Amino acid sequence: MKKLKIDDEFSKLIPPLQPDEFNGLKESILKEGCRDSLVVWAETGILVDGHNRYRICTENNIEFHTSKKSFEDRDEVILWIINNQMGRRNLLPIDRVPMMERAQTILAKQARERQATSGEGVFGGKPLMEIFPEAVQGTTRDQLGAQIGISGKTFGALSKVNQDGIPELVEAVRNKVISAENAARLATLSADEQRNIVSQGRNEMLIKAKEIKESKRKSHISLTKEDHPHSDADLFVDVAISHLKQIRHDDPLKRKALDRLIQWITEYRNKRR
Repeated sequence: MKKLKIDDEFSKLIPPLQPDEFNGLKESILKEGCRDSLVVWAETGILVDGHNRYRICTENNIEFHTSKKSFEDRDEVILWIINNQMGRRNLLPIDRVPMMERAQTILAKQARERQATSGEGVFGGKPLMEIFPEAVQGTTRDQLGAQIGISGKTFGALSKVNQDGIPELVEAVRNKVISAENAARLATLSADEQRNIVSQGRNEMLIKAKEIKESKRKSHISLTKEDHPHSDADLFVDVAISHLKQIRHDDPLKRKALDRLIQWITEYRNKRR
């Protein structure tokens, strides 16, 4: 039986099948054989799609077929795997969010590389996200969330849980024991604190999440106008104007467009105050 090359990053990119899903796939293969071809990266011989089927076939001495697909680099492989799995499996949002973030990182890098090569692009070839990270984070989050059917707020919460939550907390969200927003609040705690709260069950998790929310609300209220003379929107405006004034462009048309933008933002700020 042919032995295929396994890449750890590719094999772990997609969340593993749940036990019932894996058992269902195994039962089908044992009964009917491996009907679908396993996809292999033509240039390297590395398995790209079909890791579960490959495992089942090798463990049970079942023949399988492969098909080769060409890719330019690892990033292209990762994007293909994500797109392929997104359309094939009924993944929960908690599992889709990290894949969307991984894809977004690659796409943003490719966009920067194209701009650097062509020398084109507004603001000296830099993408807006790089110049105004404070301004576009929410918009990007909303756009990514919309692609998987959730709000930007929920997307951000799930991202927080995936990044800082312990596995038990992630599993609680996956099993709908606790909402994404409440889980994100618990994810601000240390790993030991999270483990202690999660082990006590749903009610204790909700109580602690509510305490964290209330604590942050009181902390926010305690900030005086002297500490924060402007609203979040005003702060964004000030940041935007500051960055725009630092941009210098030889193209008269682009320079004129920048001046108009600064003028518009300044007028907007003055009207708010």
